[in-house]
Amino acid sequence: MKRYAFTLTELLVVLAIIAILAALLFPAVAQARFDSFNPVCQSNLHQLGVATQMYCSDYDSKLPRAMDPFSHVLVPRSVMIMPRSDIAKFVKLPDLRTVFAPYIHNREVYHCPLDRLMDPAVPGPFFPIYGCSYKYTWYPALLQMHPSQFAHPASTFLMGDLADFHSHSPYEFTGRVNELFMDYHVKNTTAVDSNDSEWFPPYVL
Repeated sequence: MKRYAFTLTELLVVLAIIAILAALLFPAVAQARFDSFNPVCQSNLHQLGVATQMYCSDYDSKLPRAMDPFSHVLVPRSVMIMPRSDIAKFVKLPDLRTVFAPYIHNREVYHCPLDRLMDPAVPGPFFPIYGCSYKYTWYPALLQMHPSQFAHPASTFLMGDLADFHSHSPYEFTGRVNELFMDYHVKNTTAVDSNDSEWFPPYVL
């Protein structure tokens, strides 16, 4: 019985077809995987919003007097222009995770699955370093404000991505972040809109 073997040309054609199929399929699969993380992040922020509501109901409707771990370590420049009395309060602010301990028992709630940022100023992703992928609007909390004091709660930032995690798709730059607003709705918005989010005292009633 005579055997037939692949010729070099046939083998190269098969390899070329496989390479073309891989080039077509792998980006789509990777993008789908990237997009699948977005609902997880939004669910985390929703749970943080629920925890905030529960805290407010326990503490006279006031926002949690706490600070996210990232802000605790890297003191914002705004602290330098705050009144001394506020600076003293700032130093004593507890960790957000400590304040939410009675309401949130899963540490992964603080972890955005796309928190893989490799910033030259940061030695790795935020979550392994600070234990939290999200920033919190601590200054209104420092003033013991409550959500109803804001003129535009639907556009007032409460919590959100520490960085533009949702912009670093393997195959495109989306420029998007996830945010939780003062009316407790979560939105995937652009980084530009995020910078315009109202949260500082000038926007208070």
